[in-house]
Amino acid sequence: MDTYAVGTALAARFSAITPPTGYDAIKQSTVFMPDSISTFPAVVVMPPDSTLSYMMNKQIDELYTFTVRFIIPRSAGLDRGMKALYTWRDHLVKAAVGNQNLDVSGVYSCMVVGVTMGDVAYGGEEDLLAVDLRTEVRARSVVSDIAP
Repeated sequence: MDTYAVGTALAARFSAITPPTGYDAIKQSTVFMPDSISTFPAVVVMPPDSTLSYMMNKQIDELYTFTVRFIIPRSAGLDRGMKALYTWRDHLVKAAVGNQNLDVSGVYSCMVVGVTMGDVAYGGEEDLLAVDLRTEVRARSVVSDIAP
């Protein structure tokens, strides 16, 4: 499986989300974790955890759990920042749920399975707020014979 292609597809999916009324569109969405973020809101797709299951028929079922992190600055104040997080959280989940197609060969399912929100630090910046969407991507592939 090309996990970079999957991460890129996730970044593209989230970059295309229309913002909630009154909020700015996502300005940066990337699978490459930048050293720092200078434009907000931003989405960073973190590297996945993965589990592989091998079948007798040479198939591999692959489960990748990506954290898709939506980030905004806290500069407008914690109360306004948290209101924005709640608004964006519901909007992001609604846009992602039911949109399982990533157009990546072998991928047959992509689902948000968990959401957390709160304070985060990134690239030395500590006054940030984030919504983390744990996103499970399931794929299936076939392997060639394994040599002894």
